[in-house]
Amino acid sequence: MPELPEVETICRELENKIINNTIIRFEELRDKTFLNPDQLDICSKITSVKRIAKMIVIDLENQNRIAVHLRMTGKLIYPAVDKDVNKHTRAVFYLKNKKIMLFDDIRTFGKINLLKQSDDLRKIQNFGIDPFSLDFNSEFLINKTKKKTEPIKNLLLDQTVIAGLGNIYVQEILFNTGISPLRKSNEISKTEWDNIVSSTKSILLKAIECNGTTISDFRRVDDKKGEFQNFLKVYGKKNCPVCSNELTLIKQAGRSTRYCPVCQK
Repeated sequence: MPELPEVETICRELENKIINNTIIRFEELRDKTFLNPDQLDICSKITSVKRIAKMIVIDLENQNRIAVHLRMTGKLIYPAVDKDVNKHTRAVFYLKNKKIMLFDDIRTFGKINLLKQSDDLRKIQNFGIDPFSLDFNSEFLINKTKKKTEPIKNLLLDQTVIAGLGNIYVQEILFNTGISPLRKSNEISKTEWDNIVSSTKSILLKAIECNGTTISDFRRVDDKKGEFQNFLKVYGKKNCPVCSNELTLIKQAGRSTRYCPVCQK
């Protein structure tokens, strides 16, 4: 957390607020917030804000870029003023319009990379296909999983296979498709993969429409919560919304999984 819809929400909101503004100064308030030691010049006009995998990527007129990975509790806050800086603020970006953008991060796992637009982001984070890519289809997934015996849930969480899916949305996708999270990846049929692809896209789009899911820490750039938590069917729930059977709670790869043993086969 944040997952793809939350990062996409932040990018869309920032895009409407900071494009064509200029960064005139930036300040690191906590060591190792910026990963690269050289810290390229980012005092330049902002030309675009986009999501790549789970990163917020801010491109600059001078051909450099800022790639922000929020990790667990990171958030970008804009617009802000000096009095909004607090003990969790790790970096401050001062803009030409006299507003500031804060990078707050309670657990300090997030990172900011300053790099050139020509640099390969996969060298920073080895990420897989984007769920909204035209190449994200059953053929791609069958090819990726034909030799994999790991549970389907673990496979969908693997960021080197699919970029952006996390624990919340994978549980919702598997429930929506009626597939048990315990099924082996290489035993999923083409029809089931087609359903997973379709369900993935529709659930992510709905979550983006709702500005993401706020369970605990996620906040939008204006510090408001997302609303997709109001539409979750199994994550954090006790009973199946279809058959009313009590949901089974297990651990998979260190993550909690809720599923309905009646509806998910």
